[in-house]
Amino acid sequence: MKEMIGTRFGRADDISEESNAFWEKLRSGDRVEKRPHVTVTHRNNLPGESELWDQCVLLQQTDPPPLFRMKFGSVVWNDRVMAISVDIENADRAEGNEFISSLPDHVKMRLHITAATRDAKVKPVEAMALVQSWRGQGVGGDGQMVKLDDVFGYGRLAGLS
Repeated sequence: MKEMIGTRFGRADDISEESNAFWEKLRSGDRVEKRPHVTVTHRNNLPGESELWDQCVLLQQTDPPPLFRMKFGSVVWNDRVMAISVDIENADRAEGNEFISSLPDHVKMRLHITAATRDAKVKPVEAMALVQSWRGQGVGGDGQMVKLDDVFGYGRLAGLS
């Protein structure tokens, strides 16, 4: 996370001094996520997303779970939280690709990695709301965004949290 965001911020003339200072504060204050993950659904979404929760549980129980190819699209932030938008492209196995194709659009629109929070009082779930707002209508109000340059990664979905 530190390298991907730091590289983009370090070469950007489209990022304000204030935003660079915020990133530096997150980085130096040890606020950058050490174990980044994509959460597909959260226990706070239950019981409304019980079916999705169950699909994630089944997928995680396969041995080994599918490996997904993801595109990291943009870094989105405000004065509280920083996130990276994620698009899952495909998986290394059929059950992973079936899972991707079954995801409702509203779930796909919220997929992200929480990169950092300003302090321990800020809940990481705020990153989801920020990404949903940005994807739905552009960053409004206090949010900002910078695109990553076709950065791809591979990983297993955290699925649940």
